[in-house]
Amino acid sequence: MLIENGEKLFFSPGWLDLQVNGWKGIDYNGDNLDAASFELITRELAENGTTRHLPTLITAPRQDLIRRLGTLRSIRGDSPWLSRRVPGFHVEGPFISGVEGFRGAHSPADVRDPTVEEFEAWQEAAGGLIRIVTLAPERPGALTFIEEISSRGVVVSIGHSGADSGRIREAVAAGARMSTHLGNGMAGTIDRHENPLWEQLSSDGLTACIIADSHHLPPAFIRTAFKSKGERRIVLVSDVATPGGLPPGRRSWAGIDVDVSEDGRISLAGTPYLAGAGLLQKRGIEFLMEVTGCTLDAALAAATVNPAALIGIGDSEDVVSFRIKHDNPAGRVSIEIEEVRLDGASSQP
Repeated sequence: MLIENGEKLFFSPGWLDLQVNGWKGIDYNGDNLDAASFELITRELAENGTTRHLPTLITAPRQDLIRRLGTLRSIRGDSPWLSRRVPGFHVEGPFISGVEGFRGAHSPADVRDPTVEEFEAWQEAAGGLIRIVTLAPERPGALTFIEEISSRGVVVSIGHSGADSGRIREAVAAGARMSTHLGNGMAGTIDRHENPLWEQLSSDGLTACIIADSHHLPPAFIRTAFKSKGERRIVLVSDVATPGGLPPGRRSWAGIDVDVSEDGRISLAGTPYLAGAGLLQKRGIEFLMEVTGCTLDAALAAATVNPAALIGIGDSEDVVSFRIKHDNPAGRVSIEIEEVRLDGASSQP
């Protein structure tokens, strides 16, 4: 921290986001990604403090996933700058629940059971860069799959799952270490006692990733997760989608119409239902502080050292300098980024 003209200037390592689907019309899950688009989204995130991220691919046919992973690997490999900014990839699905509600927006036709053989085909296309696989442990073959790929250093995360408490415990014993956007990707109505939520909240073996954008989770849930997990087992993810960052208005995305609001909310057109996330990690840090009253250090850890430790990479050498403003009595926390320095230089590639 530095005092300049009576104002506090804070410094943080660059932030790491484990779940990024797209941004400003660029879609990691499409087939039109090129080097310019990959660099643009990475630069945009970096200028907003997220200096490293995992491009995230969701449920799709096998060959589509292989092709998209190959594209990500090829473009990244041709750019030392991108290679430093993108430490790997996250595959969310297709080994998830096919049950309506738990499946979320994933294609029901492409949900399937896990096989190590398919994972190996992904990993070959990805050049060994798959860091996280999100799955539903109740699917046939899932426990064996978890044991095998976790033994290879890949983080297995529970998500889009309707598993009961016993199966969640078995998944953790097999090597699962993370919960993907805990509290989201679940049916709207669940049993009040026997459901996948309580076991994941209470498990010391699982780090909880949460979307703290003020739209996806209510404050009480975030406070409960923070108290249950503690400062070292909470990770902030944006789960930001392709329409995120676009001007407000109606947009077409993946064949559906969505509304992008002034506050970054992305909803199914003409409805109150969320269609995706539209805000970056900066809002997550702000909102975590607002609703839990945690320290700045704790909030920053959820976007820096905690995710880095989870996927087994070193601390960032990037530096984000920023100021904080508190809008009292509303309690709103606002982070204003002053500068982002990548590898000791500017944020430009």
